[in-house]
Amino acid sequence: MQTEPTLLIGLLFVAAAAAGWAVARYTAKSSRPSTDSLREDYFQGLRLLLNQQTDQALKVFTRLAEEDRNTFEAHLLVGGLFRRRGEVDRAIRIHESLLARENLTTARRAEALHSLAQDFEKAGLFDRAEELYNSLAESTSHRAEALRGLVSLYEQERDWDKAIAARSRLESVDKQHQRDVIPHYYCELAQTALANGDTDSARAHLRTARKGRHKSGRAALMRGEIALSMGETDLAFRLFDRALERQPALFYEILAQMARVSKSNAMPAQRFDDHLETLIRRQSGLRERLEIASLIEPDLPEESNVILRSAGRCLSAEGQLAHWLPVIGEADSGQRLDVEGLKRLRATIIGALAESPRYRCVECGYDSRQFNWQCPSCKRWDTAAPLDRVVLGLGN
Repeated sequence: MQTEPTLLIGLLFVAAAAAGWAVARYTAKSSRPSTDSLREDYFQGLRLLLNQQTDQALKVFTRLAEEDRNTFEAHLLVGGLFRRRGEVDRAIRIHESLLARENLTTARRAEALHSLAQDFEKAGLFDRAEELYNSLAESTSHRAEALRGLVSLYEQERDWDKAIAARSRLESVDKQHQRDVIPHYYCELAQTALANGDTDSARAHLRTARKGRHKSGRAALMRGEIALSMGETDLAFRLFDRALERQPALFYEILAQMARVSKSNAMPAQRFDDHLETLIRRQSGLRERLEIASLIEPDLPEESNVILRSAGRCLSAEGQLAHWLPVIGEADSGQRLDVEGLKRLRATIIGALAESPRYRCVECGYDSRQFNWQCPSCKRWDTAAPLDRVVLGLGN
């Protein structure tokens, strides 16, 4: 799924290409006295798109398409605009009318077929979209676009086996990121197997996921969760450490797992603290994340000295105690809070930030409280990053 800025840029490129083609076409015909008017109309449409006035731009390009039924690019543009507005039926009619034309070049037929496949996908007609994408994937000019379309379909349908096959084919024409994403599909298959109680199949899928050149810590994290469920705490923590080394953005998720183990009495508080200190020494940047986590994660053990010290450091930021103390009915005396006061203040802040997002997609800016392996907005994988203390309201 495209974000609005990306969508706008794409539309502008298409519109600019259509404008250039049409103006050149009309300029070549000296019998047409309205070249200047045509040029101005196209650039008016471009200006409207640039100002994100899509409705008005659509009216301009629709009128231009109606004035010259042979203008392929204008019709293609109008169909795309209708699809992006959600008027998929109109987009389908336009693109089917283009395909009904005689003497279409192979390249133009492929363009129209690709647009129609996108229409069907937008309409939820996945079978028809899949058929067109598969047909286009056999061509040279639109193979990459068609395979990306198939990947999009299979991800929406959660058909991970087909998604693996499509990504593998896509790798032959576009190597960028394909091997980074395919392991996620095996992790999704493992997740399904776990939901069905099939731990052996889940482990098999995770072993396959580990074979790729993938830097995500997802497979290690899932293996750690399986180990925890089997009572293998030491193995689980080694796997959590490995996941964190590969993907520091997983710190909050791993910390929550550790806290659950500690609260279940499977790990003494001192061992919990020792392990946290080891992680902090091993990786730069984790200390600040722990300070943030101490004030947003409700399940951390209260008896942990490391957690309380981290909360105190986070609140010692300029203005933070003065901001939060009145919330619990205390004045800022300039003195350090005692342990019980810090616990009460920590509980209050956790409650106040209970609905606040923790992560932001680095690609599209989508905010979420939970960690998403695939962004729900832009559909990119491994783009979730923890928010910093300023955004969370814990710093200046």
